[in-house]
Amino acid sequence: MVNETNDAKNEGVMRQINCLALEVVLRLQRDNPELLQRLFYAFESGETSTSKNSENKTPNKRHGK
Repeated sequence: MVNETNDAKNEGVMRQINCLALEVVLRLQRDNPELLQRLFYAFESGETSTSKNSENKTPNKRHGK
């Protein structure tokens, strides 16, 4: 019973996070599509801080790092 309650709460929190993420993406698409595209490519190429072994990757020369 407690696990079911926690699962329901977690599901609700995840739904809120997904809604907020969607809102951010839609606002970026409207207000700054170039930044959204750069973020998308950085995420797809593994240049995010949450990617595995990100500290072992070569710095991105485009950004002068």
